[in-house]
Amino acid sequence: MTIRSLAVALLLICLTFVTSVRAVQEPVRFDGKSVTLHKKLTILPDTDGYLTIKDVSSPDAAHRFVPGSEFAGKTLHPGAYWLRFELINPDREARNIVVFPLGPWNEIRLYVAQGSGHSMRRSGLLVPLSERDLEVNRLVQFGAPYSPVSATLPGSSNTTLYLRLASDWRYGSLDYFAVEVDDLAKIISEERTIRLVEGVFIGIFIALGLYHLLLMAALRDASYGFYVLHIFGMALVSTQFYGFPREYLWPERPVWNIEAFNLWRMFAIVGLAQFTRIFLNTRKSNAHLNVALLVVMGGSVLTMAAIPFASFTFIVEAMGLWFLAMFIVAFWTGVLAQIAGNPLARYFLAGNVFTLLGIAIAIMGEYGLLESIAWSNFGPQIGTTLEALMLSQGLAYRVNLMRAEILNNRLAEERVRREHEEAQRSFLERQKLELEQKVVARTAELSTERERSESLLRNILPTTIAEELKQFGKISPKRHDEVSILFTDFANFTQTVATIPPQRMVEELNEIFLGFDEIVERHGLEKIKTIGDAYLAAAGVPEPLPDAAAHCVRAALDMQHWIANRNLSSSIKWGLRIGIHSGPVVAGVVGSKKYAYDIWGDTVNIASRMESAGEVGRVNISAYTHDLIRAHFDCEYRGKIAAKGKGDIDMYFVLCESGLDDPVQLVDET
Repeated sequence: MTIRSLAVALLLICLTFVTSVRAVQEPVRFDGKSVTLHKKLTILPDTDGYLTIKDVSSPDAAHRFVPGSEFAGKTLHPGAYWLRFELINPDREARNIVVFPLGPWNEIRLYVAQGSGHSMRRSGLLVPLSERDLEVNRLVQFGAPYSPVSATLPGSSNTTLYLRLASDWRYGSLDYFAVEVDDLAKIISEERTIRLVEGVFIGIFIALGLYHLLLMAALRDASYGFYVLHIFGMALVSTQFYGFPREYLWPERPVWNIEAFNLWRMFAIVGLAQFTRIFLNTRKSNAHLNVALLVVMGGSVLTMAAIPFASFTFIVEAMGLWFLAMFIVAFWTGVLAQIAGNPLARYFLAGNVFTLLGIAIAIMGEYGLLESIAWSNFGPQIGTTLEALMLSQGLAYRVNLMRAEILNNRLAEERVRREHEEAQRSFLERQKLELEQKVVARTAELSTERERSESLLRNILPTTIAEELKQFGKISPKRHDEVSILFTDFANFTQTVATIPPQRMVEELNEIFLGFDEIVERHGLEKIKTIGDAYLAAAGVPEPLPDAAAHCVRAALDMQHWIANRNLSSSIKWGLRIGIHSGPVVAGVVGSKKYAYDIWGDTVNIASRMESAGEVGRVNISAYTHDLIRAHFDCEYRGKIAAKGKGDIDMYFVLCESGLDDPVQLVDET
C-alpha cells in the first residue's frame, strides 16, 4: 500500500469520525429549574414535511441531525424542522415538565419515547385550544402566547424528546432555534398568581374606564372618551401578553391574537395621541407637536389599513415604532407644556413616567437585569394603572380649572354689570359725556350682537311676530277677521321704466317707498311687502286696530297727496292707483331661512282688484270698506264695476274726510 493510499484511508476515517461526533448530543440535567436549550439541540430539516417520528428516531437517522448552533444567524426556510434533545431526571420520582419552543410555529408536536413507541402532544398557533393537552399563558413574541406542550420524565432516567416544528413564517421568522423547559407544577402555580394579579388589573382598568365614560357623558368632554380608548388599548395589550383574549374571545382561532395585538396597540396610540392634543391643548400651545401627534395617530391607522397588502413582520415593526413614537412625542409634549407653565402638565408627565418606567422594568426583567424583582413582568400593568390614576387626578384638576374659569367669568360678568349700573348712575348724576362713552364702551361688547340680531329681526318682521319667534322658535298662522288691505300700483310703469336708466328707476322707487313707509308707520299700518312697483300694507295685523279701515283710508289719501306734491318738483311724473278692501285674512311667516311675514285670503285678492279697477290719483274702495268708513269720509259711488275673477263689485272713490275741504290734513312734506 502506497503512502498516498494510506493518507486517503486516514482522511476517510477522520471524516467518518467527525460526522459521527457531529451528531453526538450532550444530555441536559433538569432538576426543576428553568432550562433554555440552544446549542445542545440537534436539528433535522424536513422542508417537504414527509418525515415521521419513525423516520427520525431510527438509528440510521441519528447522523442526519446537526447541531443547533449551525443555524444561528441563518434564515430559516418554510417547512418543518425536527429537534432532538435529551433530558436527565436525577430524582427518583417522575417529573412533569413544560416545553416552550421559541418562535411563531403554526404546529408543534412533542414525541416522547413510551414503551415501543412514542406518545405525542400537540400545540401551535393554528391548533385550537380544545385540541391541546395544555394551555399555559406565558410572555409572547409578536403578541402571540407561546404554544407549550407537556411531557413526563420518568424518575432517574435519560429521556430523548423529539419536537416537530412547522411554520410558513407568515407571522415572522427566526434565525436560530431555542427551547425552554420548565417544571409544570411551578408554571401552574405561577399561572394562578398571574391570573389573580391580571384579574385585579383588568378590574381596575374596567372601573377607571366606566368612571371616565360617565364623566364624559356628564361633562360632554371628548378628552375622557379618548382617554378611555387609551386605557382600553393598554389594558388589552397587557392582557394579550398572557393570552387571555385568545382564551376567552377566540379559543378556536388562537392565531387571531397576533392580529389583535396590533389593533390594541392602535387603540392605545390613537387614544393617547388625541387625549394629549385635547388635554394639553396643543393646537394653541404647540402647533408642531400637534402635527407630530396627528402624524403618529394617522400613521398607526394607515399601518393597520395596510394589513391585507403588507407582510406581518412589517406591520409588527411599524406598529412598534408608532407605539414608541407615541410615548416619546407625548412625553416631550408634556415636558414643553411643563416648561410653559401649564398646570396640567405635571399630572400628564407623572402618568407617562409611570408607564415608561413600567415598560422599562418589564424589559429589564425579561433580559434578566432585574431577577430579584418577581413581579417585573407586571411592570406595564402597574405603570398603566398608576398612569391612569395620575391622569384621573389631572382630569379632575382640569374640571376644577374649568369650574373656576366659569365662576370667574360669572364674577367678571357680575362685576361688569355692577360697574355698568354704577356708570349709569354716575352718568345721570354728573351728566358728563365722557362717562357716557365709557358706559357705552363697557356695555357694547355684551349687547352688540344681540341688538344687531334683534334689530334685523324687527326690520324683517312685525314686533309681536318677532317676539313670538324668539320665544317659541316658530310662528303659528292666525286668522284676523277685521283687516283692511291697501294695494298701490303705478300706471304705465313698464313704459316709464323703459325710458330711464336702471339706477335712476331704483332710486325713484326707493325714495317713493321710503315715503310710503313713513306714512304707513304714522297711521298704524303694517307694511307687508313690495312686488316690483306694487306696495302692499294692511291695518289690523298682526294686532287688532280700532277703526282699521279709517286708518287705512287716511294712509291712502296721504300717499296720493305725497305723490302729487312730489310730482310738482320731479322730472318723472308718477301716476298712483290705490285700492282698499276689508275683511278676514290669514297671516303668518313663510320660509325657514329668509323669513317673510305675509297675508292670504280672498280679501287680499279683492283689494288687488280694487287697485286694478281704480284711477290715477284716486283711492278706490269696496262697498264693505265704504260701510266701515262712511261716517268719517265723503265718498263717490261708482256703481258696479267688473273685477277680474270676482264679477261685478260695488266700488267707491274716497273724496275726503268728512268736514274737511282738503282730502287729508298733512304736515308740509317739503
